[in-house]
Amino acid sequence: NKYKGNKTIYYLQQPLALDIETSWNHSDINPICWITSIQAKLQDDVKIFRKPSELMDYLKDLYEYYELDSFRRLMIIVHNLSFDISYLMPYLQCSFPYGIDEISLINKGHKVTCYRQGGLEFRDTYALVNKSLASWGKSMNVEHLKQEGLYDYDKIIYQDDELDENSQIYDRLDVISLKECLDKQFAFHKDDISTTVLTSTGYIRRTLRSNCRKQKFYR
Repeated sequence: NKYKGNKTIYYLQQPLALDIETSWNHSDINPICWITSIQAKLQDDVKIFRKPSELMDYLKDLYEYYELDSFRRLMIIVHNLSFDISYLMPYLQCSFPYGIDEISLINKGHKVTCYRQGGLEFRDTYALVNKSLASWGKSMNVEHLKQEGLYDYDKIIYQDDELDENSQIYDRLDVISLKECLDKQFAFHKDDISTTVLTSTGYIRRTLRSNCRKQKFYR
């Protein structure tokens, strides 16, 4: 948990790893894009959804089961949150009876690092490490690496198309690798969900702040 004013904010200690895949109609005149699959991993359970409405139903179930609210939150980790949240935000705002409670941006490019509605707090893990998921996995020496080359991004895929075996493997390993990377990141920095920083520069700022506070006469 962490503190905000005189309120205590509690986090479920297991984050939900989330990722989406998209496709588009390949038209330069009237481009239309859509979500083709959504991968979600909570603890040992990996789910693949094909429609945003299926994800919203899943999040509603979690919201009710864990009794989430503004002070009892589920952290949802996404690698490159700005991309994913641009697709999901309309569905979140229609599915949950409250507006945006918090949104944090990096000035350069206005990248979203944190987005929260009620008890759902989305965090960008790319801002935490400034590495692709594939590079992050290799540097952390995780068991399951992102499988590059298995997904055909040139193919137009619809939500009712059957995903082939390679696509399903690719989808599952994205969220499995993401969670393993974050676990190792937390272990290295002696962090958990409630203490982690938002961006990579947060580590050195946290160290500087801590050292300054230890010096009684530092101004």
